[in-house]
Amino acid sequence: MTDNFSASTDRMRYAATAWDQAAYWLGEARGMTSGVEMTSTEAGVFALSLKKYEPAPGYVNDRLAEAVKACQDIAGILLHAANTYDEEDAARAQQLNSSG
Repeated sequence: MTDNFSASTDRMRYAATAWDQAAYWLGEARGMTSGVEMTSTEAGVFALSLKKYEPAPGYVNDRLAEAVKACQDIAGILLHAANTYDEEDAARAQQLNSSG
């Protein structure tokens, strides 16, 4: 094992918070996709042109849902790793203190 390895759990938690914020804002954007949907009646003379692009808002909504989940997963993994590092560090410190 190398003596040069260190993990900054504070930075891991900070990064997890940033990923959670990204998930939040992507979720907000996802909520806006319904605002760009348009019916054929609303499109009027452009209804035939609209037909080709009708699936786009749903597609973007689906991709944003996936992005929200991915960001939340990354945040969760970072928090889990930070907690594990801290728990292991505390356990090792206790072992060292009790042995010596």
